[in-house]
Amino acid sequence: MPTGHGMGAQKIARTCLEYGINAEYLRLDPTEHRDYLDWSWVEQHRKLNFMRKHMPTEFANLDPATVADSEKNYQAVKARFEVPSKKNLRQSWCKLTLRERAVKANFEEMYSAVYGSASELSQAGGESGGPITGRRAGRARGYMSDGDGSGN
Repeated sequence: MPTGHGMGAQKIARTCLEYGINAEYLRLDPTEHRDYLDWSWVEQHRKLNFMRKHMPTEFANLDPATVADSEKNYQAVKARFEVPSKKNLRQSWCKLTLRERAVKANFEEMYSAVYGSASELSQAGGESGGPITGRRAGRARGYMSDGDGSGN
């Protein structure tokens, strides 16, 4: 019986795992810490652009000096995050994917467990009673049995 907490718990678990992976990755490779910190200017720039386009009234209420400072900092770091031979920016502070960082940080098993089950929940309909959930999903994929050894 669904508890109503599965999808929320999965989101929290993924967030905590991502923080753990990034912290360990940065501990192992501290040369990347500047990109990690400076990525916040890229994120802030994206948020301001969203507000400028979709929330013009709220954007107009922002302190112009704060917006200008944010833009100045974004321009200062932007080149480090550009995709070579393209005019756009990469999607993350790190050139490596989260999975690649997990491997380097020795979190691969945990990453696979959390992201695999999170994908399974969302793709199978999660707690909303989708086609295959919970124990039925595990049995359908051969991960578990009902205890009689048949897998059914």
